[in-house]
Amino acid sequence: MREELSVESRNKIDAYFAEHVDLVARREALLSLPNPLKLDNWLSHCIVTGTPREACKEYQIYAQCEGKDLLYTYMPYMISGEAMEEIQRLISPHTRQILDDFMDTHFGLPPEFRALLQDRLVLI
Repeated sequence: MREELSVESRNKIDAYFAEHVDLVARREALLSLPNPLKLDNWLSHCIVTGTPREACKEYQIYAQCEGKDLLYTYMPYMISGEAMEEIQRLISPHTRQILDDFMDTHFGLPPEFRALLQDRLVLI
């Protein structure tokens, strides 16, 4: 899915993460904890803003799985609604259309719900 996004959007999103997140340091810190695979440790705060999950009005969780198994790589992580809004401002119209089409194809929301999500970004 990521490959379908515009190069401009991918570059802007990558630069945003490079500026705001040190995934290597985060992973090393989490893996050095006494219980490194405790999921709540990985998802307790937004990786961009540091906002606690309980303080977020909305958030998205990202994970990499192999079958039924959760892989602990640089994921899983949580991104707050605030960070999602910042990222949304970075994407091109082409990327917006790709994401909208993805939502329509895979989630086929009723029209009354579609209006609620029209301006919300689902990041891939």
